[in-house]
Amino acid sequence: LLDDSVQLRTWSRAAAARTLPFWSILVSFFLVLAAQTGVLLHQLSFLEDRFGSRQVASLTLTVTAFGSIVARLVVGQFADRLSKRDLSVALFAIKAASVFCVVFIENTVVTWILVLVIGFTIGNVYMMQALLVSETFGFTSFATVMGLISVATQTGRGLGPFGVGWLEQQTGSYNAPFEITATITVAAAALLLFARTPSAPPAQG
Repeated sequence: LLDDSVQLRTWSRAAAARTLPFWSILVSFFLVLAAQTGVLLHQLSFLEDRFGSRQVASLTLTVTAFGSIVARLVVGQFADRLSKRDLSVALFAIKAASVFCVVFIENTVVTWILVLVIGFTIGNVYMMQALLVSETFGFTSFATVMGLISVATQTGRGLGPFGVGWLEQQTGSYNAPFEITATITVAAAALLLFARTPSAPPAQG
């Protein structure tokens, strides 16, 4: 989607950090990975309460992992032909809708389908983070920009499970925490719309 002149640009850390797309990607993936990891690590307890069986709930982890693997293979077939930003926004929206639905729809079959869909989005969110950074700032400066963004997003991954667990203790269920993670994911999708390819970096960053 981008010509070589964009891909071969050289960005310093300071120059990249002064652009709106940089902060759009950083904050969006910080939020979505905090929400995603929070749901993933508490999914077993949430579904154990729903199914009344830890064994059945444990199977959902396998379903989620299977969905994650399959989705990477499927999306990888056509991701290069699409805008990474638009594809990421779509994945965020699907993830948010799935989490909202899994909270409110208690039907067993629907729950399993939603868990599979959530798994579809999980693997691709990690993949799209790297692809979007490359598309926006170019592969020449990928390591420079991705390194900064990764520090923030990894922090989000660590905070997410703590936040969901704390909210569950305060409310007595996972409904409110999961609803909040879904809302955060919607906010992340909106913020990611600002991740457009920036103009050329300054001569000296």
